[in-house]
Amino acid sequence: YVTISNAVKTAWSNDVILVSTGLYTEAINITNTTLTILGGYDHDCAVKLAGGKSIVSAAEQGSVFDITESSVVLRDLLIRDGSAFPMSVSFYGGGLDVRDSSTVIAEYCEIFNNSALGYGGGVYVNNATLSLMSTKVYSNRAELATTPSLAGMGGGLAANNASVFIHSDSDMFANYAHGLGGAVFANAGTTTVSD
Repeated sequence: YVTISNAVKTAWSNDVILVSTGLYTEAINITNTTLTILGGYDHDCAVKLAGGKSIVSAAEQGSVFDITESSVVLRDLLIRDGSAFPMSVSFYGGGLDVRDSSTVIAEYCEIFNNSALGYGGGVYVNNATLSLMSTKVYSNRAELATTPSLAGMGGGLAANNASVFIHSDSDMFANYAHGLGGAVFANAGTTTVSD
């Protein structure tokens, strides 16, 4: 497949999608399925390259990943340039927008240079579960939206009625929020930092 989105659309539940290194400019929607997306492979997706990462950029045309009612593992991906602005689907989650009973594990990923006019410049989790393992969340922004009035919460991550696990081998830095939570803003639910 030329795009990750096409692979997602044709995948069966429980499939594993291998992604070669390079830049993929797209916004990816995952709904009502179970998938594993593994980046950092060679051109033929036959060999995992040592230290290899695949870049997924939404080019400021929405969230990089919108995940709804799904169970997803993301590994070895650079998730960047997402924007949750009025012209996109929502005001939430520039890099990852995780909702509606989804369970997402991000391993060895970097989530950066994303923004939202509202909540979760890098990541937004609503009524869902997210685990960050060996993942960096940095240089994301949650800006003030005036219509509707959203205060710009959670520059790195915003969570609402969610379970978020940030493992100690993950890192959050250089994120900005106009309102509360430059790194993390949590409303209800649980946010745990652990080994």
